Amino acid sequence: MNKPKLTSHHRELERLVGQWEGPEIVRESPDAAPVHATGRFDIRTTMQGTFVLLDWIEQSKDETLMEGLGVIGWDAKAEEYTLHWFDSFGTPPRSVNTGVWDGKKLTFLVKAETYEGRTTLITTSDTELAFTVEMKIEGSWLTVIDGHYQRIQ
Repeated sequence: MNKPKLTSHHRELERLVGQWEGPEIVRESPDAAPVHATGRFDIRTTMQGTFVLLDWIEQSKDETLMEGLGVIGWDAKAEEYTLHWFDSFGTPPRSVNTGVWDGKKLTFLVKAETYEGRTTLITTSDTELAFTVEMKIEGSWLTVIDGHYQRIQ
C-alpha cells in the first residue's frame, strides 16, 4: 500500500497547529444573554500529517460549558476540506462539514436534518486565531460562539 503524499492542502492546515487560549462569547439562542467564557484549543497534526486534530474546551467561572473534538482533513477527490466534529452534547455527527480556505479563513458548512451550521477558523496572524460557530435559525445566522485566541505554545 502506498503512503499518501502530503500536499499543499495538508500543509495549509499546519497554520492551525499550536496551543491557543482566549475569550469567547457564547449565545445559546437569539434572545439569550451572552455568556463570557475562556476557550482553549490544542491543535496538532496526526496520522503522519494527513489530518489535524482539534481538542477544545470552553469554561466559565471554573465550570466546563462544553468540550469538542474535531478532525480536519483534505478530500482530494471532492477537492474540499472535511471536518468531523464531536462534542460533549454527545450527538455523533450525522453529516460531514465541508470547507474551503479563503485567504486566512477556513470555513466549513453543514446541512443536517434539523439545522444548518457554519464553523470558521481564521488565522489572523501567526499568534492569533479566531473561531466562530453559527447556526441558521429562521433564515438568519446566529453566532453561537465567537472566540479570539492567542498562541500560548
